[in-house]
Amino acid sequence: MAVWWLDGARYADSHGYDNDLENSQWPWRDWVIESFNANKPYDEFTVEQLAGDLLPNPTQSQILATGFNRNHRINTEGGAIDEEWRTEYVIDRVQAMGTVWMGLTLSCARCHDHKYDPISQKEFYQIFAMFNNLRKGIYQKFCAEVRIRAFVIKLESTKARSVQSQQSLKIRMNVKKRSQISIAHIHG
Repeated sequence: MAVWWLDGARYADSHGYDNDLENSQWPWRDWVIESFNANKPYDEFTVEQLAGDLLPNPTQSQILATGFNRNHRINTEGGAIDEEWRTEYVIDRVQAMGTVWMGLTLSCARCHDHKYDPISQKEFYQIFAMFNNLRKGIYQKFCAEVRIRAFVIKLESTKARSVQSQQSLKIRMNVKKRSQISIAHIHG
């Protein structure tokens, strides 16, 4: 089920666009998977993703959950206009929220009222206003810290495997030496 949620929330391992850089959203992806595996109540799952950083004394996990709000394509093109793309990111959040929490596509409401859609253009921009008030930097800083910790853990794990491999090699060499001595005694 986590895969369906990640698909609806537009998770990807890269940012898309022209240079397709690696996306640092994997800690949020892991949070989603762990939440599903732990059978986290849906109301907590929702609140933590939309406003986990606004909870009283938020945990790192609750701050990480707000990665939903940073889960969009990133344009790193040299000529991109920052404010234009920041607006596109907010629109993407509105559309992703409509998909995963409302089960609706909200694309039409961005430009006009649609006679068959239950969300008007005015309501679209009311939701936009909510997502347009997000503070920058909290999640990126947390992700950077997570990446550094993940690198340190991987480095320590690699060192531990190296030590284990050396110990295993010593044991195998010792067994081989003893086998050769035993064979020499048998033949000799």
